[in-house]
Amino acid sequence: MTKSNLVKLISLAIAIGAFALLIVGDVQIKLQHEGFSFVSFRNVLTEIGMVVAVSVGSVLGWSLFVDNRHRFRDAMGQLEADFVRWKKRSAYFAKDFQQHLESTFTDWELTSSERDIALLIIKGLSLKEISDIRDCSDRTIRNHANTIYKKAGVKSRSELSAYFFEDLLTTDATKSNS
Repeated sequence: MTKSNLVKLISLAIAIGAFALLIVGDVQIKLQHEGFSFVSFRNVLTEIGMVVAVSVGSVLGWSLFVDNRHRFRDAMGQLEADFVRWKKRSAYFAKDFQQHLESTFTDWELTSSERDIALLIIKGLSLKEISDIRDCSDRTIRNHANTIYKKAGVKSRSELSAYFFEDLLTTDATKSNS
């Protein structure tokens, strides 16, 4: 018998014992005042049954709560450990990806402004959003974007993003089909 089960049984026994003492006292009081009759005896048995049912239900409910609390705590611990592992791995990949971006931007000979704008395009911002962030005209951002596309050898923002993300999303199956 596990410690948990032993605690449950002891709790159940204590609860039933305490209620039994209360009921015995109640029966004695009723018998003294009303005298013994089948109706009063049936009422006492009904009360005993209800008290036992409530006692058992309470103990079982509490034990389920405690068991589920432990399971929840264990699951949360596992999720936290998984999150820490994922965060370490993603930091490694993010650093590697950032280095890849910088290296490619250098190969394309992008200016500092073009690098910033290219990064914002890759992040998915619209040209309007980029112009608002950089506090310059839409036309200026559009000109920078066209220069970036030309230097990168792509025709659009989606091709620019795909240039970097395609390698990340390529699986072994797609590589073997190429």
